[in-house]
Amino acid sequence: MRGLAIQRFLLPVLILSGMSLILPVLGHAANNEFSPESDVASESNTEKISFTEVEALRELLEKQELQLAAQQEEIDKQRALLQSVQAQLDQFSVDQTVTPEQGHAEQPQRSTSIDELVAIQPESTKYGEDFTGSIPIPDTEAAIKIGGFAKMSMVGTFDPLGTDDRFITGLIPVGAPDSGAGVNEVAVSARQSRLGIEIRDSTDYGPLRAFVEGDFAGSGNTYRLRHAYGQFRQILAGKTWSTMVDNRATPEEIDFEGINGRIQVRQPQVRYFPSFGRNLDLLVGLEDPAPDVTDGRGVSQYPDIVASVRRNWADRWHIKTSLLARQIKAEWSLDPSISDSKFGWGASVSGRVGFEIWDEKDNILFQFNYGDGIGRYVNDLQEVGGQDAVFNSQTGALETLEVFSGYVAYQHWWQERLRSTMTYSWVDVDNLDFQDDSDYANTDRAIINLLWSPVTRIDVGGVLLWGGR
Repeated sequence: MRGLAIQRFLLPVLILSGMSLILPVLGHAANNEFSPESDVASESNTEKISFTEVEALRELLEKQELQLAAQQEEIDKQRALLQSVQAQLDQFSVDQTVTPEQGHAEQPQRSTSIDELVAIQPESTKYGEDFTGSIPIPDTEAAIKIGGFAKMSMVGTFDPLGTDDRFITGLIPVGAPDSGAGVNEVAVSARQSRLGIEIRDSTDYGPLRAFVEGDFAGSGNTYRLRHAYGQFRQILAGKTWSTMVDNRATPEEIDFEGINGRIQVRQPQVRYFPSFGRNLDLLVGLEDPAPDVTDGRGVSQYPDIVASVRRNWADRWHIKTSLLARQIKAEWSLDPSISDSKFGWGASVSGRVGFEIWDEKDNILFQFNYGDGIGRYVNDLQEVGGQDAVFNSQTGALETLEVFSGYVAYQHWWQERLRSTMTYSWVDVDNLDFQDDSDYANTDRAIINLLWSPVTRIDVGGVLLWGGR
């Protein structure tokens, strides 16, 4: 309904704009038409008009003709713009006329996360002919689209959680089970709401695109930047999901934090994604390294290198394999004159598999990640911080941390608009001998949710979460 509201708002504005142009034209036309009264007056005063006055009248008529031509040109532009808007309204009306069979066929698209209802997939190599819901920019080939959603969540805790409106397993308090802090707390928030804008244009060398989006999860519910990138053909530059992230294999979640063991990081990068046909995608990115080290300050010297290959089958199956190579360099907090660097690497395999035993839209999603010095790329470890590497307090040497994480999820559709997702995820860090027992070692998380979409663009649901650390 948001796209329709925009179109209905524009149409009256454009009509009024056209009227403001048309009315002066009609006024000029009326002044140049000779009424019977003006004919009589002209005949009675013909002999009294001098040659100079005739010339002045001729020049006035020529100026009015030029004005009429200019105004006619402006009217034509306004008419073309009105026709363009009317065509979009007509198309929108057609799009809203969906038969039950069509609605059922399109419903599998909702099996993705609500994030993907508004987020643009930057790895896509196809722009598409139509830019649904966009607004043409007059006198250009560009169009602009405003997107986002409003979301409210209510979170209640049964045990100490360490956070108010999200479930971060890595922050679950340990060592003080009887403190009672945070027990039975309730938090109501709309910080997950988002607002974004996208612009597309055509050039002599190919389509051009820019996308900016944010939520309100900044300090004091202020606007926080999530995405800001430009895309020209198969090149992307800016901040968005890492090339390692697989949004198409992300289970549908309600919790703001998301899966603890998922590769989930947004960062500045330059990405190249050539097209190899409909079923094979290659992505290569140079990304912000930002080493995250315990007892040290990370030094960004060389960009992280990420390469991914995704193979698609029948629009419902896909496998994505990603490799990461990076340098982890840092200065020791106890003695900044001492610095050290290590080589970090990682691998990720993720995918989506159709599972049609009970319903044709059911699916299984998974991701398995392993690496040495990749903590910042894992959702839970990024929240805790300092999990790429740690300085040995005795020797001052920098040591990387091995990580194994992942998840397995199953989504079942109970009815056409009612579905559930069950997910189990984990993170396991191979701590070093000199680390404290209280340092992050492993976490587990399990959820089951129920989501109902009474109408298009509205989701209502609840989730039960369990976590252990």
